[in-house]
Formats: sequence, C-alpha cells, structure tokens
Amino acid sequence: MLVRFVCFTLLFLVVTASECEAFFNSTHNTDLLTPEAQPLFDDLIFHKGECGGHCNFADGFSCVTFDYDVYAFQLSNCTRDIFPLCMGRLEVTNNCETLKCCQQLNERVIGEVDDIVKYSNFNYYMKFYNEKSNEIACYDFSSNTRDHCVQYVDYGASSDFQACQLLDAQYNGIDDMAFELF
Repeated sequence: MLVRFVCFTLLFLVVTASECEAFFNSTHNTDLLTPEAQPLFDDLIFHKGECGGHCNFADGFSCVTFDYDVYAFQLSNCTRDIFPLCMGRLEVTNNCETLKCCQQLNERVIGEVDDIVKYSNFNYYMKFYNEKSNEIACYDFSSNTRDHCVQYVDYGASSDFQACQLLDAQYNGIDDMAFELF
C-alpha cells in the first residue's frame, strides 16, 4: 500500500513539474527586477478592464525620474523635459482554477501585447496563488481548489522618448486594449 502511494505521489510530481515547464516565461530584463524598480510597480495607478468572460486586466504605467534629494527613483508625469525612462505592468486574470486554464491564459496573453513587446524591454511571467492569495510555486498549484494564477507583463523603456510616448498612449487608451481571451 505504501509503495502504491509513493508511486502515485512521484507520478503526480512528474506530471505537475512537466506541466509547469510548459509555461512561457521571459525575465531577461534585469533592470525591472532590481530592488529599486520593484516597489515602483506597487505605486503605479492601474486602469482596470474586462477582456471577455471571466477575464480581467489591470494596466499601470508611469514615467520615472531620479530624485537627487532622496536619492531614489520616483514616478512622474511624462514630459520631454525629463530623461525618458518609463515603466508599466499589465496583470491579467481569468478566474482560472485549473493548471490547464492558467496555461491557456499564459499562451493567449503574449499574443495580445505586441505593442508592449515591440516598444519596450519586458518580463513575462505567471504567478500562482493559494486560496489565501499567498504566492505558491507552480508545482504546488492544486486544480479545482481556490488556487489561482495571474499573468504579469512588466515593461519599461529607457532613453527612447518615442517608446515612452507610445506606451503612455496605450496606457491612456486602455479601452483599446480590451481583448477577448476566453
């Protein structure tokens, strides 16, 4: 009996691990992962919208300046008078309660963010949360429970005022970004 349980557990772990490896993730923009950048994402003002069915998204964006008085980066309005540095985050959910739904969300969102990918450096990743909204690893995700997932796209542009303007226009035209996922 114990042998069957161990075999079942190992099989479950192998299947879950291989399913988790199928997710597309790209976190090559290390500038967006720094301790200086991460808190700025929490300060963004997010526009929220629906993308069909149970799909919802939130998009936050701002230009960024360096404040020499406090020696830190701060969010600011986008103007030609400042050094062109900008960043944003797109979060997409679909009330997914299965790993398959999370995989579909991961696959579909990347096709809907062409402008972000074209005009900026970006990180594309999915996070998983348990029923208490605590972050968990993909292999700890349990389907058909209150575990859920969120697809994130962090993006930024530097030294390119035109790219920041295009990203700002996209952010301010959030209704144009509405897309039908499921």
